[in-house]
Amino acid sequence: MVSRGGGLSILAADFQITGSLRSTGEIHIDGIVNGEVVAAAIMVGQSGTVIGDLIADQITIAGTVHGTVTATAVLLTKTARVHADLRCHEFTRAPGAVLELQGQSAMPSQPGDTTESV
Repeated sequence: MVSRGGGLSILAADFQITGSLRSTGEIHIDGIVNGEVVAAAIMVGQSGTVIGDLIADQITIAGTVHGTVTATAVLLTKTARVHADLRCHEFTRAPGAVLELQGQSAMPSQPGDTTESV
């Protein structure tokens, strides 16, 4: 867990929202968000779905994302399903994760590389 100025906010699996979410801490999404999510850290859980933009220092995705993902570090777990424009400096993808890049994505091609257009 990331220790920042704000705390942890959890959106349960039965939670659905249309609109923007903002936090100075961490947001954990197990429900459905249709809109922009901005936080220090974002975790999209296995049952979570985001249709919109994710913006954070650290983003971990185990669920489904359609939109734009912008972060310093992005981690896709084996259950991730991501159809997005991806912009990051550090990228990790577990075997089994599905990634479909959209538009102008920028991410390192190898560990230690700087951001490179893909």
